[in-house]
Amino acid sequence: MRKKTKIIAIIGTLDTKGDEVKYIKEQIEKKGHKAVVIDSGVMGKPRIKADFSRERIAEAGGRTLKELIEAAERGVERAEATNVMIEGVKKIVNELFSSAKLDGTISLGGSTGTAIGVSAMKALPTGFPKLVATTALDTVDVDDKDITLMQMPADILGLNSVMRKALGNAAGAIVGMVEAKA
Repeated sequence: MRKKTKIIAIIGTLDTKGDEVKYIKEQIEKKGHKAVVIDSGVMGKPRIKADFSRERIAEAGGRTLKELIEAAERGVERAEATNVMIEGVKKIVNELFSSAKLDGTISLGGSTGTAIGVSAMKALPTGFPKLVATTALDTVDVDDKDITLMQMPADILGLNSVMRKALGNAAGAIVGMVEAKA
């Protein structure tokens, strides 16, 4: 019997974590599932193409990417752009979930990427597969939500043998979660 292909959203800042997001996507797809990439970055150039671009995320959050970049260049607090991207990612993730086009979510990052991923995941129902691969475990507050946290062994700054193993484990974990039957 052939297993049903699951759809897993990967949330990440593609300007700083693009190579790592691509690696997770490849690992998920090797297991026969579809990975949908959501770019929550603002400033740098994305290293890979997203299914949901940073421009689309910013607009879903109520601003344009151009406005966020201009504000950052004027020295506006980084949290303002982060909050816009959080709202945009939440909206996109909820739309995917509501239309039954999502079976699980994984995010990766440091403090900002983790804040964005966790915020989007908090809106998803209990029992829905949610995994955060983070370097900032001490800054995470998941409240009473069932979000799985996975501490990365080092900063997410490129793909070496240690990071490939850790990210491969994260991809395997979310695949296992979406394949699990209650």
